[in-house]
Amino acid sequence: MAMAATNDQSGLVNVNLQGLSLAIPLSVAAPIGVAANVCDVSVLSLQDPSSGATCTATNNSIALSRAIAAR
Repeated sequence: MAMAATNDQSGLVNVNLQGLSLAIPLSVAAPIGVAANVCDVSVLSLQDPSSGATCTATNNSIALSRAIAAR
């Protein structure tokens, strides 16, 4: 399984989309609130880089779809 490339950006979280049944890229940068929602994790865990929290999407949302479309 290919790993998604990391991106350096401010205010965005890389969301792994491999588990969703969608014809989309493996990863997309999404606002932290969107990432927390679709990954079912807390915003605080994503804000703390020392926590090692990952964001793998377990569901989709309109906001995530918009982030994908803007890619």
